[in-house]
Amino acid sequence: MKSRHVKELEREQRLRLTQSQLFEMRAVRAAEDVVTGRWPASSDVYVRTVDRGEPLKSAVLQVVPGHARENRAALDLRSSTVDLARSELGAESEQDLEFELVFRLSSKRNSQAVSLGEDGYAMNWVDLELSDELGDVSIGIEVLCRARSSQSREKFSVGFVTVTGPEILEESQGVLTRALIMPSRNAQGSPIDVAGTLTLDYLLITPHPTAIKYSSARNEVKTSRLVGHRGSGGHGTHHLQENTLLSFVSATQLAGVSHVELDVQLTRDGVPVIYHDFLVKVPGRVGHAPVHSLSYSEWKQLRISSNQATAERSCPRHRSGSKTDADISTRALQQSTSAHGGVVSKGFETVMHDQFPSLSSVLSKLSADIGLLIELKYPTEEFQHEMRLPYPSRNDLVDATLQRVFDSLASADNDMTANCTAAPRSIAFLSFDADLCVLLRMKQSQFPVFFLNSEVREHLNDMKDPRTVSLQRAFAFAQSARFDGMVLLADMVLENVSVVDKIRSAGLKLLTYGKANSIAENVRTQLEAGLDAVIADNVGALAREIYEKKLLPSEVVSGWSIRSVSSMDSFSSIITNSDDAEELQALSDRMHSLRARVR
Repeated sequence: MKSRHVKELEREQRLRLTQSQLFEMRAVRAAEDVVTGRWPASSDVYVRTVDRGEPLKSAVLQVVPGHARENRAALDLRSSTVDLARSELGAESEQDLEFELVFRLSSKRNSQAVSLGEDGYAMNWVDLELSDELGDVSIGIEVLCRARSSQSREKFSVGFVTVTGPEILEESQGVLTRALIMPSRNAQGSPIDVAGTLTLDYLLITPHPTAIKYSSARNEVKTSRLVGHRGSGGHGTHHLQENTLLSFVSATQLAGVSHVELDVQLTRDGVPVIYHDFLVKVPGRVGHAPVHSLSYSEWKQLRISSNQATAERSCPRHRSGSKTDADISTRALQQSTSAHGGVVSKGFETVMHDQFPSLSSVLSKLSADIGLLIELKYPTEEFQHEMRLPYPSRNDLVDATLQRVFDSLASADNDMTANCTAAPRSIAFLSFDADLCVLLRMKQSQFPVFFLNSEVREHLNDMKDPRTVSLQRAFAFAQSARFDGMVLLADMVLENVSVVDKIRSAGLKLLTYGKANSIAENVRTQLEAGLDAVIADNVGALAREIYEKKLLPSEVVSGWSIRSVSSMDSFSSIITNSDDAEELQALSDRMHSLRARVR
């Protein structure tokens, strides 16, 4: 039941508000009617309110108070508002005030609350399930405060804001700053008192139409201890061009390697293609073109040459990778060293080029026993602005990628009907982008999701996202978001191997990547510490060195010496489902040509 005081306030407000403002007031109600739960002792805690073992069936709006990227706290209150709150609550000072945001959907009776820390930010978020049509949704938000020093649970209503569906639909992700309307507290007061402003960072997550069909079959990924980085290796670390069918097949020809990591982006017409950098050299054009500016038809015509590769990677600040990766690329014939000792690579001239594949072609042409770690690429806001880089929404990127994977599952289901020995492909998703990982986790439940992190050591990592700037926060975020594991820069583990036990004891798998993984002794250190796998360049040479030096127990490296980098005679048996005999023969010819060159 509402107190008489609250009812009087509502009646007073009703006399002064227009019809639309009246709807706002009804959406939030009064403090006694909507506030539930306790006040967390710290805002450095992550909260999930949508927690299920199956994909989303309706849209979810994920809201975070404040915008840490631009150092904008959730609340910017007028001094008169703060003075009034202190007076009403008997607070000793402004610092004694503790604030809480209460969210309520217009179509639901229940509410959800989130607290602000002393710095005015909230590291936790709230997930609001939108069961209605998005255009009809209205979300009321009330700001409450109380005195920390007081034993009383009395709370003061600072003001309220309403966000409507059309505002959210205009951009599926963004930042909203709205005036905070204070309830009028006396009959002579102004019709509308503005208490200040409220800033919210939001992300709309829409359900994937196909995901629910596959929600019952969980794909548990058990990778090989060595995973091929972009196939046989990134640019400058192997004779094969990275992220191509040739590179993927070559890496998995090697004993001890059953999985490869690859990078996915979208073309202008929404086709997922395999490419690492955000810009690509297009023959006949001046400069470099964003991958997303090309249609799939234009993309299929690309086949990089040695000169194009060198020119592309000399383009300043266009790579999504780190400075150290760029150094390897632009000094392909020079030696490069790691902070963790030894020569990483002499540098390889790429002598074997191939057409850039789409994700669909990789899924259809590679044998199902080749596992894939699919990294979804997404540039930071600053990079997009600086490069004027066109890029799709996160929902579009995730939906298109998932659809290709689900299409391949449907094809695999048909194969299993005809052949009971067929097995589904081992697949996991990775991303440095925290929001992409959230979408991947919430849109589907079949495939594991891994959070990539390098703190602030590389440009791959978002330098301004509070969820990524430190391992501690990235680890807390991965746990609360129900991710399956993390992939860290190897240096972070080599500097403190105890993080392996901490992360794995929390039920998360742990992999690493980076230049340091090209050194056999570093790989041994990490695997002996309990690491699940390492993602490495030139995995064939690495596996051979580990085996010959007996750096790992025999049961781990059993069979690693069976094949070598030049034993590629069974290449054609690894490519499956190819309707183009000429294409298959051409791939086979290029592989055998490579064998002759590297002997």
